[in-house]
Amino acid sequence: MWTLISICRLLVISLRLIALCDVAGASMCGCEHRYALLMDLYVANNGPQWTNNTGWSLTPNHCSVDWFGVTCSGGDIVSVTMNSNNLSGSLPSSWWNMTRLVDLELYANRLNGTLPSSWSAMSSLQTLLLLSNNLSGTLPSSWFSVTTLKKVYLYDNSISGTLPVSWSAMTRMENLRLYRNSLSGTLPGSWSAMTILSNLQLYGNNFSGSLPPEWSSMTQITTLALYNNDLSGTLPGSWSSMTMLSNFQLYGNNFAGDLPTEWSSMTQILTLDLNGNILNGTLPASWSAMTRMISLSLYSNSITGTLPPEWSSMVQMTTLAVHYNMLTGTLPGAWSAMTKLSTLYLQTNSLTGSLPAAWSAMSTLQTLYLSSNSLSG
Repeated sequence: MWTLISICRLLVISLRLIALCDVAGASMCGCEHRYALLMDLYVANNGPQWTNNTGWSLTPNHCSVDWFGVTCSGGDIVSVTMNSNNLSGSLPSSWWNMTRLVDLELYANRLNGTLPSSWSAMSSLQTLLLLSNNLSGTLPSSWFSVTTLKKVYLYDNSISGTLPVSWSAMTRMENLRLYRNSLSGTLPGSWSAMTILSNLQLYGNNFSGSLPPEWSSMTQITTLALYNNDLSGTLPGSWSSMTMLSNFQLYGNNFAGDLPTEWSSMTQILTLDLNGNILNGTLPASWSAMTRMISLSLYSNSITGTLPPEWSSMVQMTTLAVHYNMLTGTLPGAWSAMTKLSTLYLQTNSLTGSLPAAWSAMSTLQTLYLSSNSLSG
């Protein structure tokens, strides 16, 4: 015989089960009007062959059926994540109507074709990750209207053309990675409007021209990778305002002129790679202010002068490469303060004198190259 307590307990359990079912089955409810748009992606990218296509159907049994990789919230699609899912085909231009989409991640698939210019209507998009595909064509200048964008990864594709000047309107951009494509042209000075950009990686393309002095306004940038391009000109002293830089890579270009003494203000820098250019002048003593530096590569340039004793303040340094230059003078005994140094390349210069006895304090030094100098002792 049922007691009042038993009935109450059963009622509580039933209500909990109903609540769980409602939560678990609400994933696509309210987003039924987007089924056709979602299926545009499915049809254009060989949906039946996807690694996971659970729930994808133009006529699902019920909105409670979960669609793999799709998030419905507030009555619209806010996220589509289909990374490494064997998509093979093109990006549907019809998705311009996904005006509430915030996060789109389709990386490491076999997407081909171009970036749809119509996507400029995606007025809520913040994250776009299309890296590691076979996309081609150019960067749509019309995308300047997607001012909500914060994170764009398009690297490891076959995108060509130039960097759109109009993208300077993307003033909320924080992380932009376009490396290892076939991009060319110059770096737009107008991109200086991206003042909260913290990570910009454009390496492995065919960019030419000089470094825009206007980019000195990018004062929040922490990672700037422009290596392996065809950039030239001098290193702008005005970039000394980039005081948050920690990883700065410009190697494999055609930069000439002096190392800017003003860059001593980059006191947060950890890695600086300027090797493989045609830089000359001397090693700035003022760079001794870069006391957090871990790795400095200046090899294969035409740098002259002596090794600055002042650099002994770089006590966090582990790798220092200044070989294949035209350095002269003696080895600074003061560098014995670099007790964390493990790799030091000084070969193929015109250094003289002997190895300082004080360097015996460099107890972590594992690799020391001194060949092709005029050292004695």
